[in-house]
Amino acid sequence: MDRSSQQSSRLPGSSRAQLYVLLALVFLCGFFSGSLSRRLLAAMFPPGIAKMEGKNRHYIQAFTRRYRLDREQVRVLRVVLEERDRIKASILHQSHSSLSPELAEMSREQDREADRRIPKILRQDQLALYESDLRN
Repeated sequence: MDRSSQQSSRLPGSSRAQLYVLLALVFLCGFFSGSLSRRLLAAMFPPGIAKMEGKNRHYIQAFTRRYRLDREQVRVLRVVLEERDRIKASILHQSHSSLSPELAEMSREQDREADRRIPKILRQDQLALYESDLRN
């Protein structure tokens, strides 16, 4: 290459500086949008929700095997547990760090409400086994 073609392929100093500024701005925009999206997701889905969903999956599988639930029963059970978890997550989100006695009682009441609803899902033969399990 001759000297004139080498000089035309290089960016002048001001263009190079503009490129660096542009790259820095793109980096900062990505950094801040990632930070913001993480905060928004944390606010929308408190950390306890993922743990609850994992527990529910195992609980539903075990419950389905033990009591031989049909598809509709599994669907209703999932709805009951998801509703309980959604309300409990809202309670936990309200508490911020420590659960006041009132909020703890509200959380326990959600468990009791789910416990009252679950037997209503079961057929007579399933209910007899469920009640036997509760007694033991």
